[in-house]
Amino acid sequence: MKQKRNLLIGSAVLLLVVVLVIYYRFFYVAPVSWEETYRSAGTNPYDLKLLYALFEKRAGNKEIVQVKNSFARFVARQDQTQKSAFVSIGYTLNLSQADADSLFSYAAKGNDVLLAANQFPVEVIERLHVMKSEDEDSAIDTLQAVEDEMATHADSTASDTVSDQATATESKAENATDSAGSTSSNLDSIQVGEGKWLYGSGFIRWSFSNQLRVRFAHPKLRNQGDFIFRYLDDFRLKTRNWYYFNDFLLLRPEIKRTCLAFAVPGTPVFYRYAVGKGFVYLHAIPQSFTNLYLKEKSGFDHANRVFAHLKPNQIFWDQYHTTYHGNTSGSHSKSPLSYILSVESLRWAWYLALFGLVVFLFLYGRRRQKPIAMLPNRANTSIEFVQTLARFFYKDSSTIADIKGRNLRMYIWTKYRISSDLPHPQYVAQIAQYSGLPENKISNLFELLQDLRFSSGYNEKALAELQQAIEYFYQYGK
Repeated sequence: MKQKRNLLIGSAVLLLVVVLVIYYRFFYVAPVSWEETYRSAGTNPYDLKLLYALFEKRAGNKEIVQVKNSFARFVARQDQTQKSAFVSIGYTLNLSQADADSLFSYAAKGNDVLLAANQFPVEVIERLHVMKSEDEDSAIDTLQAVEDEMATHADSTASDTVSDQATATESKAENATDSAGSTSSNLDSIQVGEGKWLYGSGFIRWSFSNQLRVRFAHPKLRNQGDFIFRYLDDFRLKTRNWYYFNDFLLLRPEIKRTCLAFAVPGTPVFYRYAVGKGFVYLHAIPQSFTNLYLKEKSGFDHANRVFAHLKPNQIFWDQYHTTYHGNTSGSHSKSPLSYILSVESLRWAWYLALFGLVVFLFLYGRRRQKPIAMLPNRANTSIEFVQTLARFFYKDSSTIADIKGRNLRMYIWTKYRISSDLPHPQYVAQIAQYSGLPENKISNLFELLQDLRFSSGYNEKALAELQQAIEYFYQYGK
């Protein structure tokens, strides 16, 4: 019976688990998350599922290779003779020195590298720029003067005029940095002014607004209009920091840089660096490639024009460096459990195994012992007992009289504390005094007892008189 009950409970629990799994797998709709997670398969506003689908369409029959380990280790296992492009998009990029060295060596062989982030690692920037000049203060003052000149031009909608000003401004800024001299040392992270941070990789600036207007520098792309990105959070328009490039550091002699797109009125957001036979592209607005913007035609066209700069080669899609792993030395390896949790099918199998273990401990983990046999119900044999006693006393009245006499004397001793060792007349007198009954009634009672004790055979009439006399004493004695 107990095993059958446990079987029913286990079956019900298993059925419930199956129903929940089917519900969460096929019918459950997760709430919208507005965090900037940049997942290639994510469906939230700031994920990259639509962009990844665009890359799959562009790749055609070529498979997009997922980079799930450090780039230094990944590229060492790839065919170096085949041209390809490495794409990494996230809020921040985490590259070790070994990864940065491998990345630029990879680009120098004629491959493309596109990095889109709000925060770029120093290991990348120092490969493109001279980190600090001897006349740095002069460069900062010159650049500030150029920025002040840019601020005087308020008409950001006149595309040709603004683009010419941006080109002239960039030329002035480069001339200012060219006069700064050669490199001397790295810079610590210090705040230069409101909205500007000097990280050792140069200036990273931002503008605080609820939208950003992006314009391509190429005349043919510029004439097709600006691209406007409005920041939404929980379906509401809000303000945020929009990042862009504005570094005064010198380019390294072997590096050539081209501004491909800028945020109106002229702050660069998309750079191309010529590195050897290939190119390194830096984009300061990774948000522009997320689902929120690619679902609109404007955002889709913007992404198409950005990635049209990449040659149609094999795509390496970064899934590793957009997440902080603690150890970026290139020797990092996932634990078995982290790998299980990273694969959806294995993750569900792990959860079901844990749930099954809990159910097993709940149902079968208790102490088990040999079943106790069921005992039959006890039968009521009171009538048979009375009949047996009746048959025993039926042949002898003296035994019944003797038992009733002892019970009567015990009652008198318990209630009146009168000892039966007294002489008969005195014993009867004290009982009559304490009980309040006539002395002749008490004397007749004891005479009946005495006669029956010494009688032989069975005298039913005498026993009935004795029973009536005893009941009278019990009932009326005080």
